[in-house]
Amino acid sequence: MQVVIHRTVGPIKGFTFFDTEIENGADHYGRRIFRLAVDDNGVVRKATRLTPRYAKTFDFARPKTFRKIAVGNTNDEVVTVATFLEAAGHKIAVPVKSAKVRKPYVKPAPDTRDFAAIFFEAKIAAQEAVKAIVDAHTGPGPVDHVGACGFAWVRLPKAQGPFVTWLKKAAKGAVDSRAFGERAWDVGWEFWNPGDYRGQRIDIKEAGAAAFAAVLKKHGIACYTGSRLD
Repeated sequence: MQVVIHRTVGPIKGFTFFDTEIENGADHYGRRIFRLAVDDNGVVRKATRLTPRYAKTFDFARPKTFRKIAVGNTNDEVVTVATFLEAAGHKIAVPVKSAKVRKPYVKPAPDTRDFAAIFFEAKIAAQEAVKAIVDAHTGPGPVDHVGACGFAWVRLPKAQGPFVTWLKKAAKGAVDSRAFGERAWDVGWEFWNPGDYRGQRIDIKEAGAAAFAAVLKKHGIACYTGSRLD
């Protein structure tokens, strides 16, 4: 008999795990997959049957009466995995390959950015951009009579993260909760008309959105602008 290695996992907590099939010469015992836990010396310490689904585990440190896992189907010669591995000296025939070592988890540092200051800086920048265009209008008629009508907005790619968490909390006690944005209809977090322009000119709304987004990007917050004609 021999052990056929299909997959190697580890090392994990001092063990390398081999997903194997057991072959007995020309007889191949129907896709019975065993996971063998092997220590640094190549000694098998534990075996678990992964398939068929009624999996069991045996530990070589336990008495032999608990080793009830058998290889083969009903009419085949029944040879226990424990007997086979013990006859081989509990050794895996192939060398233990060094697997990639998993990088240790490093907890991210807490985000210390002042999101309130960032948001109000962006809001003021958007309003000032809108005001600059409105104040510069000298043509006949109201400023809204020039240019096309439309909408503009700023969107964060994801509706999650520390900045969005702060926005949600701030919106709960605000008079105008929509000023802090809302979940977009498809994906992300959206600020609609962040420059607070009450007219219809799309270029003014776009200027406000661009100024708002520029401040967020300056502080490392990913976002992008959008607009459409009405």
